[in-house]
Amino acid sequence: MQWGVTLMISVQTALFFVRKEVLAHEIEAKRLHPWDDLQPYRYYLGTAFLLLLALILASFTLYTSARYRFYKKQLITNSPSGVQEHQGEPFTLLLIRFATVGLYFIFPLVDLFYRIYIEHIELKIHY
Repeated sequence: MQWGVTLMISVQTALFFVRKEVLAHEIEAKRLHPWDDLQPYRYYLGTAFLLLLALILASFTLYTSARYRFYKKQLITNSPSGVQEHQGEPFTLLLIRFATVGLYFIFPLVDLFYRIYIEHIELKIHY
């Protein structure tokens, strides 16, 4: 999971610089004014890519954790020592699973909310 989060951070950082370069190119080509923001469809394309990457990483995490639980169950049933495994509270386990998978989706959400902030709130400040 730590590599997945690292990948999401790296892609988010790369998207910032790609968007910056695209905006500079659009201004240089005189398709945008220097005070304009990047076109929404170009921005949302990056957000959609982040969402797709989050879905892929979340599915890998769910698959890996399901395999872990499967093999852990087999080891517990064949344990010669008789030591019982602590099961934990069902709500806590569900919360941990949700937080683990949900962590990937924070990145596209922050990206989307930042664009909404740029489009709606910041415009009211300038006008």
